[in-house]
Amino acid sequence: MPVQARARKTVEVLLAAARELLIEGGPEALTTSGLAARTGLHVRNVYRYFPNRNAVFAALAEQFNQRLETELSALSGLLDPTADWRAEVQKAIGVLVMVGAHEPAIRQIRAALQTSPELQAMEVASDKRIATLIAQALHVRGAPASLETLEVRAFVLVSALGAVLDRMLLCDGDQQRLMLEEIESMAETYLAKSIARGPSTLG
Repeated sequence: MPVQARARKTVEVLLAAARELLIEGGPEALTTSGLAARTGLHVRNVYRYFPNRNAVFAALAEQFNQRLETELSALSGLLDPTADWRAEVQKAIGVLVMVGAHEPAIRQIRAALQTSPELQAMEVASDKRIATLIAQALHVRGAPASLETLEVRAFVLVSALGAVLDRMLLCDGDQQRLMLEEIESMAETYLAKSIARGPSTLG
């Protein structure tokens, strides 16, 4: 994101237009020339901030990932071994859903992330950061495994949840509610295997 206020405003205008194009026509509809036409900017000004459409996808994904990771990091109960871990898992999944609901083009952005190795790497990096937070939460609860092993387990869970949440976005309200319940159950069942049993660790 540029430092100067005027440049930041221009970037926000371009990203807002990018969301509109994605919602209207999917990833294929987002082009630098399309952004120029939608915003009234000259195409060379678009290139000044985004040299290609992958750069636009990356900026949209980065904004979403930053909001998501900030919200998850604020869940202090995750790292509190006395807190009910099942309740904290439900809160974390609620954050995933809430942040996604506030990004109108989330489905199209996540689809775009699969279009190039560079964008896929961005998604993996974000998933790993979230997995590290989950692994630390398991570790403070006395999970009988190394932190490295817990990070791998958490990464598998985060990746699986992301895939299922993508499918959930394609469903209607009632179906989404049922899928959300299944997602919570899946996460709890998987994490329960990593958490040392006993009243001092279950919270």
